[in-house]
Amino acid sequence: MQLWRVLALSAAAAACAVSGAHGASPIEGDDNAESTGLFSFLTQELQRQSELVQRFFGASLEAPATTIVIVEDEAFYDDAENEHDALTHQEQQLACLTAVQVLHERDELKQERQQLAKRLRSPFKRAFQVLSLHYDDETSCEDLDDMRLVDECIRVLDMEDEVRKFMTRGRSDEQVCTLVRETYPVGTQQVGGELSCKLCKRFVQMVVQALKQEVSNVEQVREIIGDICDSMSADSMCHTFLKQYDQIVDWLKHGTDPAVVCLQLTMCPVTKQVEQLADLTALALKKTDNGHACFYCTKVSCIVRYVSKMFPSQLDTVHQLLKFACKLTPQDCKCELLDQNFDKIVALAKQDKTPHEICVALNICKKTDSASALSESQESIQEALTALVPLADFDVNQDDKKCFYCDYITTLIQIVLQEDPDQVNEIREYADMICSILGDDNVCHKYVGKLDTVIDQLRKGKHPREICTGLKYCGAKTLPLFGNTESNAVQDNQTCLYCDYVALVLHVIMQQDADQVDQVREYADMICGFMGTDNVCHQYVDKLDVMIDQLKKGRHPREICVELKFCTKSMNALPGSVENAMSAMVATRRSVDVQDDKKCFYCDYVATMIQVILQEDADQVNEIREYADLICGMLGADNVCHKIAFLPGVTRGDEDLSSFDQGLVKVVKNSIESAIDGCFVCTQLTSVIEVALEQDPAQINQIRQIADLVCGFLPTDTKCRPYIDKLDEVIDSLKKGEKPKAICHDMKFCPATHGIEKVIQSSLSASSPTSDKGNTTCAYCSGVVTVLEYALKQQPDQVREARQAAGIVCELLAADDKCHQDLKWFDAAVFQLKAGKQPHEICQNLQFCSSAAEVNSIKLSDLKFLDPSLAPSRCSICKQNSLLLASMITKPDSLATFTDEMNSVCRLIPESKECELLTKHRDTIIDALKNNEDVETICTRIHECKPLNQVTKPAESEKFMSMGCLLCEYTAEMLAYAAKNQNELRLAKVALETMCTILPPSAKCDVLSSKFDELVTLVGAGKSPSQACHSIALCGAAFVEAPEAEQTERPDYLLPAQFAQTPVGELVEVA
Repeated sequence: MQLWRVLALSAAAAACAVSGAHGASPIEGDDNAESTGLFSFLTQELQRQSELVQRFFGASLEAPATTIVIVEDEAFYDDAENEHDALTHQEQQLACLTAVQVLHERDELKQERQQLAKRLRSPFKRAFQVLSLHYDDETSCEDLDDMRLVDECIRVLDMEDEVRKFMTRGRSDEQVCTLVRETYPVGTQQVGGELSCKLCKRFVQMVVQALKQEVSNVEQVREIIGDICDSMSADSMCHTFLKQYDQIVDWLKHGTDPAVVCLQLTMCPVTKQVEQLADLTALALKKTDNGHACFYCTKVSCIVRYVSKMFPSQLDTVHQLLKFACKLTPQDCKCELLDQNFDKIVALAKQDKTPHEICVALNICKKTDSASALSESQESIQEALTALVPLADFDVNQDDKKCFYCDYITTLIQIVLQEDPDQVNEIREYADMICSILGDDNVCHKYVGKLDTVIDQLRKGKHPREICTGLKYCGAKTLPLFGNTESNAVQDNQTCLYCDYVALVLHVIMQQDADQVDQVREYADMICGFMGTDNVCHQYVDKLDVMIDQLKKGRHPREICVELKFCTKSMNALPGSVENAMSAMVATRRSVDVQDDKKCFYCDYVATMIQVILQEDADQVNEIREYADLICGMLGADNVCHKIAFLPGVTRGDEDLSSFDQGLVKVVKNSIESAIDGCFVCTQLTSVIEVALEQDPAQINQIRQIADLVCGFLPTDTKCRPYIDKLDEVIDSLKKGEKPKAICHDMKFCPATHGIEKVIQSSLSASSPTSDKGNTTCAYCSGVVTVLEYALKQQPDQVREARQAAGIVCELLAADDKCHQDLKWFDAAVFQLKAGKQPHEICQNLQFCSSAAEVNSIKLSDLKFLDPSLAPSRCSICKQNSLLLASMITKPDSLATFTDEMNSVCRLIPESKECELLTKHRDTIIDALKNNEDVETICTRIHECKPLNQVTKPAESEKFMSMGCLLCEYTAEMLAYAAKNQNELRLAKVALETMCTILPPSAKCDVLSSKFDELVTLVGAGKSPSQACHSIALCGAAFVEAPEAEQTERPDYLLPAQFAQTPVGELVEVA
């Protein structure tokens, strides 16, 4: 029977060959070549079948028998196993490439078989189906000489489905083998079952939570997992997790998706959800020092290569974009190094170096790096463009990629606008170029088409996520870093509280007016969008329909919240009225102070929400008005909500201002709308009117009408209305020659000069660079900038408002007026302070100080006392400041400068007790010093020091107490509480050296500075300040005092950091 089949097969093959030969004549070109190839193939097949017939007939012949005895040697097998374990990287790659070649040949044979089947006539198709097609030199795993390589090749073939997934993504053979080796390493254990997978995910979740808290918690988690593994069997996958714990922590630190971690540990099977992450994370899973950096470098180099060839003029833009991208890129990527070597990358790219060769030249990649397979291949520019996205965010779900990229790119543009607005147009051109690379159908074009809108909204202060939400790239929710299901939803008191209140509000609305429920549903998303993308309210908006349906069925709000997993049954029900519920609905991250005006807060909230609605959909205003009436009805007839009415200006807008001079409109609007109180309105508008009277009196009527209209747009309690009612009086006073500040003070708009304003004015009126650069100019500039530095840290809003006020006045003056130059200096100082420069550096840049000036200057923050126990006593402060004033009595100019600057400082920190001392008793102290009274008597008389216990001392002896002794005691008292803190001792010594530059010789400051270490030793040994100063011969023996009992307690006075001695030394120089 077998013979018959073989002969039949041979006959069919011969017939097929004849048919192919006869059918070749009418076909030309490629078809003729195919027929010739077909005839040759069938001839070879016929020969092979003939050999099979011969072997069939010779099978029955007897052959001599040979007995082979195999002696098993255990050592041989051990050596073989060791060799298998030692399979090198090159050997793995060779075996894998062989397997991939086998798969390629299978695909080619399959395709050729299909083509041949189409050519054959129907009678022969059936016979053709039993033919076995193969190449004469077809690749096989058995071709490999080493059995270890054969086994590895077969292992890869057994993973055919996984390997083909990589192949279908356009990867080269080398890339495929790299991914296979990294994702499915040699010796991979069998994937754990469902329980192992759950165990892994739970362990990973514990590690993630520990990483978000403290480093010590990571080790605690290790111990917990170790205890769990001890209780399990020896072959449990738990031990696998524990052995690779450090590696797992490193993966998670670098943003590896938890699902990929469990896949790499073979504790979870491959799923579609993690399949897309395998490519991106396979190379990052190995624990190397430069794994992320090499991967990132090759991607960026690929982009540079492409741009240098196709768009060489855009290289500078690419470099600038890389600088901004480095701010969002993990440190492990070494983006800063790429930025520093950008020119070198361009040069190597122009030499046609591959991305991997470029990165090897930069010492970022190694020649044997596992990323070489990807780098040496032809990199896709579309894939390389994702290099500017941080690796830590590669775990974003596929469905949310549009949102993620929109958020990232918008954040990048936000950084560009903040740091270098001039680059925006170049970024726009670069975006067009990228979109052209990605293809005409890419979603990138839609985003670039809206780039103007994005830039405008960023300039208005909108957050990137809000913009992407408005552009429909993102939903209302933020992207979760890890999947969050109902089973692991957080159930805390705040979550339950919000759910209770939301359900309660819906319940009341349905009782009073069920028709309004649909409107509530429509506005919920709008309100939550206003409250921020990370606000908790978004969790409930998604469940709003469920809540409403359950309420219609009569369910209690708490039951609904328990069912939705926002509350647990064990949580106490939180009672709350509708008023409390509505308060919760407008709760944002901003907390209302106890002393804050809540009415103002809620009015501000509602007005801002209406502003947002007007911007998004102005047609909704009338419906909002009806909705507001509904809410106010729920809150009660006496609620303040009823007083918040819609103003005519909300809908009228700026239409009534279009007929006026737009320059005047801008100036008047800025003066009124940016006002913080009536004083600001008065001073700014009066300054505007003063300039108008001098330059063009005809503008007064326009200013009056514009101010009246702008004030009408604002709430009725704004301070602009009382000022406008007295505008005629203001104009009359200006015509009499009075100044704006005096006018506003007389009209009770300004009770006193604002401290910040005085600082700004003093800084703007500082000497110009061409002025006298005497001894006081540099110190004065440094002092003013130091005060400005503190103001920016403590009260930035007032600094901004004061700058805006000065700008309003300058806009009305001539272009060559000195006011404009002053503003430039002020802006330069603010910019450099924000950049982290020191006051003396800024004054040097502004040419107020020479290059050698203020070399030893220190910042205010260097002298702050963080611990109240380190602060000197109130009595010592009085003595110290009295000594300081005493050193200036003979120099009126220095005393006046010091007084002015201390007034500026104390207006910034009015709560300071030292400022209270100076402002209240300064004149008294100065008068007493002029009458030759000693500082001890003065401070006792103003109740800053307690009376001396021993009054038997003669008055002449008291007067004999020197300034050097007082300075020594003050320093020793401060050291008594800083003796154990080396950093505070260092700062105290610097402060003392600074004071020595301004104190007179009678203070013996230089002597004290030279004996500073000796004084520290004495104080550390328990000596009182008087005893210590006596020991170093700076105080007389008659004035040695016994240690005070309360010395061990913390003094009740804290010296403000802003009132340290260094700025005083910078402000005043006493010869």
